[in-house]
Order: sequence, then C-alpha cells, then structure tokens
Amino acid sequence: MLFHNERVRTDCAVLVFVIGASALALRTNAQTLGEDRPQIKAALTVTQAVQTGLKESLRVRSAQAEARAAVEETRITRSQTRPQLSSNLYLTYGDMPANFFSAPGVMPNNILSVPQQGQIDQNLMLMFPLYTSGRLGSLTRAAREKERAAASEVGGVQAETALLIRNAYYRVLLMAEMVKVAQARLEAASELVRTTRALFT
Repeated sequence: MLFHNERVRTDCAVLVFVIGASALALRTNAQTLGEDRPQIKAALTVTQAVQTGLKESLRVRSAQAEARAAVEETRITRSQTRPQLSSNLYLTYGDMPANFFSAPGVMPNNILSVPQQGQIDQNLMLMFPLYTSGRLGSLTRAAREKERAAASEVGGVQAETALLIRNAYYRVLLMAEMVKVAQARLEAASELVRTTRALFT
C-alpha cells in the first residue's frame, strides 16, 4: 500500500510539472508576441489560421517579391526590342578636346567629342534594334520563363506554408486535449490520494 501511495505521489508530481510547463510556455509565447503582430482573441478556425499565416509569412512575401521582380525584369528585357529615344544636353568648356557620355542609365547611350573651346550641344537619339542575332529574343524568352518559374514558386511556397500551418493547428488542438487528459488524471490521482489517506486516518 505504501508503494502504491508513493507511485501516486510521483504521478501527481509529473502531471503537475507537465501542466505547469505547458502553462508557462503559453504565457511566454504570449509575452514575446509583438504589438505589430495580428492579435486574435476569438476562437480561430483552421481556415482563418491559414489565411492569417499566408498573409504574415515572410517566406510567402519573399516569393511574391521575387515574382514581382521577375515581371519587371521581363518588362525591361522586352523594352529593349522596341524603339528607344534619348535627349542629351551638353555644356562644356576646356583647354583640350574631350569625350563626354550621357548620364548612366540613359538609353540609347550618347557619346560626344568636343573641341577645346566651349560648346553647347543638345541632341535627340532614336534607336531601334534591326538585327541582334536573336540575342534580344533569347533574353526575352529567358525572362518570361523566369517569370513563370517565380509565379510557380509562389504557389509552391503558399501550399507548403498552408500545410505547415494546418499541421501546427492540429498539433495545438492535440496538445490542448492532452492537457485536459492530464488534468483529469491529476484530479483522479488527487482523489485516490485523498481516499487512500482516509483509510489510514
């Protein structure tokens, strides 16, 4: 009977430790959540959990940003196959001839050779690619394929994130039920200890 009593006390101690650790973990997680994170006080369904997780997931946001960048890269590459117009204004003065270039990023690029005296020059340049040996077409196709791959990556990341959220959601439900079972076992053990003590008093 003494051995049984000791085992009951040990079970009670273990159950109290498990419940206390679970409560402490929940309290710690609640304290570490920032105010900028979504605060949900009502009951959360699995659909709401997935929607919130997909909205706040950094992996999903990163994949979406890469997809948007791929779209813009396709636009830039495709624009190289169209007419391009640039306007340049030069105001120079020096004691020797020199070469000047248009500002970085201006397309088409303009190069101007100026004499040693001062000079003012304004020009317009129109450029259209007549023949590039298929280079621009290949770059455009590669950019489109990269855009499709980035869009597919977004879908894959969203599906993977949704699966992880669902798994976490159901694990939380399982842990909540395990806490209830532990509490019930603790109550039963406490009642057994009480009735056992009553037999010897």
